[in-house]
Amino acid sequence: MSTTINEDTEITVSIREIVAAIFFVITITSIIVRYETQIESIGDDISVLTSQNKVLHDKIQHMQELQFEQIRQKQDIEHIKQQLGVNTQCQTK
Repeated sequence: MSTTINEDTEITVSIREIVAAIFFVITITSIIVRYETQIESIGDDISVLTSQNKVLHDKIQHMQELQFEQIRQKQDIEHIKQQLGVNTQCQTK
């Protein structure tokens, strides 16, 4: 047996059910807004960490370049010392 719903069909809803439905909608909405706010905050934190990571990476790369340059300069100094030592020894003989 099926029920037909038309313009003459009446539905009764108690005030308690309406209040409960409104309370449910408000509660769910506030939860969703709270989570959206937290997600936005996390997104902002990720952006900050990403930019800080890039800055840190650039500084590390620059520091490595300076260390390599220092090593090259030390090698050049040793090479010059050896040449001067060889030249000095040749001149004293």
